[in-house]
Amino acid sequence: MQYATPTRTDSNYQTESKSYKNFRYEHDASLAMNWKWKHPNISGNLYQKLEAPTDLSDAQIKMQCYQQTMKDIELQIEANELETSMLCNGDDILPGNADKVEELEAKKLKLLNSKRFHQNAANCYWYWIARHEN
Repeated sequence: MQYATPTRTDSNYQTESKSYKNFRYEHDASLAMNWKWKHPNISGNLYQKLEAPTDLSDAQIKMQCYQQTMKDIELQIEANELETSMLCNGDDILPGNADKVEELEAKKLKLLNSKRFHQNAANCYWYWIARHEN
C-alpha cells in the first residue's frame, strides 16, 4: 500500500505550547469595534481576538471553522482521558506514573480552556448571523 507524502512542512502547523493557554492572541481593540452585532452574554474582550465577518458567507465559514476545531478538541480530550485511565487502576495512580498523570491533567485543562474559547467564538459568529438574517 502506498502512502501519500505530506505536502506541508512542520513549520506550517501550529505546535503545542507548554503553557496552559492554547493560543496567544493579542488584544486588539480595533477588532472589537468592527463588530456590528455582539452576543449579549459574551465578554467584549473576546471580540478583541476575533475578526469581524465581512458578510454572511464569511460569518458562516468562520463559525463552522470554530465548531470543527471544537470537535477536534473533544477527540483530544477523549484520547487524553483514555491515556490517563491507562496509567491508573481505578482511582489509584500506578507506580511511576504520577508525573505523567499530572502532565495529562494540565493538558486536559488547556484543552478545556481552548474548547471554551472556540465555543464562545462560534457563538459570536452565530449571533452575528442571526442578527444579519433578521
